[in-house]
Amino acid sequence: MLKIQWNDMERDAVLVELEGSLDFDSELYLKKMLENILSGGKYNLVFDMSRIEYANSYGFNVINNTLARVRKMHGDIRLANVQPNVMMLLQLVGLTKNFNIHKDVEEALESFAVRSDEDGEKQ
Repeated sequence: MLKIQWNDMERDAVLVELEGSLDFDSELYLKKMLENILSGGKYNLVFDMSRIEYANSYGFNVINNTLARVRKMHGDIRLANVQPNVMMLLQLVGLTKNFNIHKDVEEALESFAVRSDEDGEKQ
């Protein structure tokens, strides 16, 4: 079973805290919750993966599809606190190249600040 909580953070980011299993059984629930989050108009998401006990490609397919969607809206997804077993799955299925992965939530949130500063300099 997957539990999801989210909170609006600085930098127009949303912290998405996941707990439990990220798999086939949680796929539809995850899709629905991400729809709710995105309907708020914020497209920078940080997924706190510290309490994910199990994950497979079904769950990450939802997150990867959401990544494509938020990038079209000039947003992005950061993964934080990725556990070793989940990191192995990401590497195995080739998704480490798609995501910015950070050691903790603070670093992930700060990476949005760096990106905003860089965007400001380009203007």
